[in-house]
Amino acid sequence: MTRHRKRRQWGSGEIHQTSSGWQVRWRENGLRRTRGASPLARMPSACWRRSAATWPSIAPGFRPIHAGSLSELVPDILDRRKLTHRAADCDRYRWKKHIEPHFGHLKPSAVDVARIRAFVEVKLAEKLNPATIRIFVALLSAIFVDLTERSLATGNPARGLPKSLMRLIRSTHDPKKTPFIERLDDVRRIFLAPLSR
Repeated sequence: MTRHRKRRQWGSGEIHQTSSGWQVRWRENGLRRTRGASPLARMPSACWRRSAATWPSIAPGFRPIHAGSLSELVPDILDRRKLTHRAADCDRYRWKKHIEPHFGHLKPSAVDVARIRAFVEVKLAEKLNPATIRIFVALLSAIFVDLTERSLATGNPARGLPKSLMRLIRSTHDPKKTPFIERLDDVRRIFLAPLSR
């Protein structure tokens, strides 16, 4: 006898527990979407149509996220990053000099794609190389990965950025314009060439 799986109502979603916390899954415009769940977060109506009062029965033991500002949370992340990353000191400088002035006063939940786009546009206006700005965005993403793992953030806004934004921080290096040694004979020619003054 075949068992028929009951289909969920159109536009609804489901909540399940993952290794890093609770997550909501739903379909939107034909794509499967996921988001870290918090009972106090404003979930999309197409995602989960339940009031906050019903959350304890859905996710027993779940606690709302009460995180401080990024300026309070990030120093601890950078201290732990020293143990695993050779460029931890550079990351601390990048945070202090470039990222903290834009994001430090915000709570993790307040950082979104629009704020990241504004940050990128400001740095481009300062004539920084797009590849350098891409490193800043990568560091911001690493910070949010850490915060999500510790349930201090519900997701990573710096992951899966729109193509229009990623084009702004594309590397300007063009390998076609970079000279290189094509043949072994070139090594001898370069070695014997007089030094240019």
